[in-house]
Amino acid sequence: LRFDENILEGNLPFSLSQLSSLQELSFASNRIEGTIPNVFGTFNALEIADFSSNAFNGPLPSSLFDVNAIRLLYLNGNELAGGLPATYANPPVLEDLFLNNNRLSGPVPPIASGQLTALNEFTVQGNSFTGSMPSSVCSLRTTGFLDNLFADCGGPNPQILCDFPSCCTRCFQDA
Repeated sequence: LRFDENILEGNLPFSLSQLSSLQELSFASNRIEGTIPNVFGTFNALEIADFSSNAFNGPLPSSLFDVNAIRLLYLNGNELAGGLPATYANPPVLEDLFLNNNRLSGPVPPIASGQLTALNEFTVQGNSFTGSMPSSVCSLRTTGFLDNLFADCGGPNPQILCDFPSCCTRCFQDA
C-alpha cells in the first residue's frame, strides 16, 4: 500500500492496525503530522515501512521493531523525538534503518551478538544522539553487511563519537 507524494495531510488513524497483512506500507513525502500509531505488533508480513519526509512527531513507534519480517524501515525527515529503544535491534532481517533528520536524542543503544547481522545502511545524523557509537554496532562493519553508517561525528565538537572510517562511513557536523 503506497501513498507516496500525494500531499496527504492530517494524522494517521489507529485503524491502521486493521491492515496487518500488508507487506509494504509507505506514506513517504506527504504532509502527515502527529504520532505514528504504535500498532505494528501484529504486522507479521510487513517488509517495507516508509514514513519518511513528513511532519510526524512524538516517539518512535516501538512496535515497528517487533516486526520480524521488516527489511526496510525509513523514518527519516520528520520531527520524531525521544530515545532510540533498545528493541531497534530486534528485527532479524533488517537491512536499512534510516532515522536521520529527526529530533531523536540520547545514546545509541548497544546490540547483542547476532543482532542486525543483515543491516546494510544505518543513518542517524541530523539528530541529537550523544555518547559514543557502540562498539557492538561498529563491529557490524567487519562481521556483518553494514556498508553505510552515517552520524553526527564530524567537526571539533562532534555530537556522537564514532571512529571514521572504521566505524562511521560518513561524519556530519552542525552548521
